[in-house]
Amino acid sequence: MGWPQGWRKTVFVNTIATFITRRCFEQNLVDLAIANANVRLIGNGGGLVYAPLGPTHLAFEDIAIMRAIPNMTILVCSDAEEMEKAVWASADHKGPIYFRLGKGGDPVIYDKNEKFQIGKGRVYRDISDVTLVSTGIMTKRCLDAAEELAKEGIKVGVCHFATIKPMDYQLLDEVVLKSKHVISIEEHSEIGGLGSIVAEQVAKHAHAKPTMFTKMALPDMIPEKYGSQNGIIEHCRIDTADIIAMVKEKGK
Repeated sequence: MGWPQGWRKTVFVNTIATFITRRCFEQNLVDLAIANANVRLIGNGGGLVYAPLGPTHLAFEDIAIMRAIPNMTILVCSDAEEMEKAVWASADHKGPIYFRLGKGGDPVIYDKNEKFQIGKGRVYRDISDVTLVSTGIMTKRCLDAAEELAKEGIKVGVCHFATIKPMDYQLLDEVVLKSKHVISIEEHSEIGGLGSIVAEQVAKHAHAKPTMFTKMALPDMIPEKYGSQNGIIEHCRIDTADIIAMVKEKGK
């Protein structure tokens, strides 16, 4: 496959997610967003990947930081297959993009035969009375939770949003209007991430159709644990077992 025409004047920058977002905020705004420059910011180790290195290396607020920048597109893929598709899809996209990468080797849920579209969410399990809304590697945990709940006769929907900005509001509104209870799950601070976007839409439609909403995310505090990515996810109670417990608790 040859290089796409759109990449001839596109710059790719790769470093640790905290460095390319937190440390470079002003450059991202002034040098990229104002000019709407075709630069691809590759933030590796997004979320809790660098858990062994402690809070200075944990990108727990990167989505919130980048959401605040006009013209900035944000992509948070579920696995390597989706990431590859997203990179190719970005060739003809105008403006800067922030790619939030995981550690690599995450379980693959993306069908490589599917076309990736920037700004489009994906329904993995049909919208139901309870629908899980997620992004990045947490979508796999949502699918695992949905599968276990199905064995007990509890049906839940699962929607994955690889594009955080621009958000697929058409799909998100459908989730809010069709579900009795929406639960957002993300490997990010409870402030400013996917859960905040969902909460805004739930509030927007509250006058016409009240919807229960629960946000599962990292607490608003500096992560205090060292160890592993999975270990901190478990500590913050956003793992598969916690999703299952939340669905059962809220479904009473």
